[in-house]
Amino acid sequence: MAQLLVSTAVGRMFLLVSSGDSKTGLTGATATVTINKASAASFVAISGTVSQVSFGWYRANLTSGDVGTVGELAFHISATSADDTDFVDQVVSVLAAQVVQLASLTHTGAVVPNVTSVAHVQSLTSAGFVGSVALVTSVVSVASLTALPTGSGTGQLSLVSGSVVLQAGPGIKRNVLFSAFEFPMVAASDHVTLLSGLTVAATRSIDGAAFASTANAPTSIASGFYTISLAAADLNGQTVTFQFAASGADTQAVTLVTTA
Repeated sequence: MAQLLVSTAVGRMFLLVSSGDSKTGLTGATATVTINKASAASFVAISGTVSQVSFGWYRANLTSGDVGTVGELAFHISATSADDTDFVDQVVSVLAAQVVQLASLTHTGAVVPNVTSVAHVQSLTSAGFVGSVALVTSVVSVASLTALPTGSGTGQLSLVSGSVVLQAGPGIKRNVLFSAFEFPMVAASDHVTLLSGLTVAATRSIDGAAFASTANAPTSIASGFYTISLAAADLNGQTVTFQFAASGADTQAVTLVTTA
């Protein structure tokens, strides 16, 4: 699963393999790439183009509109003489890799210098600080950040030495409802064919505990893809492994690492 930044055009690589042996990269194919945004009713063709790279690899050039909705983004890709390719990415408002670092400085005014164009920062907590950083309150909420207040008062930072790293995590939060988690189900006979109309049983193991049924049951979307509303109780752990099983289908196992 890849993370894609919402409303930002991006090239998504994928591999097509020959239907003759299900392993050889297929070149010269005309691939049809369709997507399903956050449990929409059906799959639709992407607005962007598809280009061949090499060795059976292709690039789906997704437009900002293709990734314009936060949530699960399911792909179904087909081509003549190729096995269908299916996977699910996640469109997020902030990429996990996007960090903001404040260099060592001493400042006592109302505005920290050189941080007036910081983007993608949602909150600042006392965890993860390096060096001598005093955070007067435990959490400083930053709704629309143009500057960080400094000083010794409530809600202000005292930056003496070292650095502060602000990092936004991925979209699945611990003990918080995630309403539309998508996954495919494929036939046990060939491990490739997508199966629709199944009755899928979902179980989860939280932080290594025994598997138990999820609060909600999966429902079918289309083309062999399903969605489930993950209750807060199903995500109440740092690491949660889900199993999705149905008669005649391979059991799908998915492990999620949540953020606090």
